[in-house]
Amino acid sequence: VLETLGIDLANTSRFDAGPAAFALTYGVEAYRDSQEGRRNGAARPQFPDAESDVLGLFIQAETVIAERFTITPALR
Repeated sequence: VLETLGIDLANTSRFDAGPAAFALTYGVEAYRDSQEGRRNGAARPQFPDAESDVLGLFIQAETVIAERFTITPALR
């Protein structure tokens, strides 16, 4: 049995600055996977019980220059 419980949140803010337009996207995702190594209610030693926690943060800045070029630096 594998269960996943988590959340994924993101937001984009847009700005205009003369000839350039900016979009800043940022967010977080977090989840926990829990596994029970069982078949028909009986334990299975080949597949032990396990848990895994994951946390991710990200930010991306998109800049459009003169409607022809896009620059997109990002961190995760």
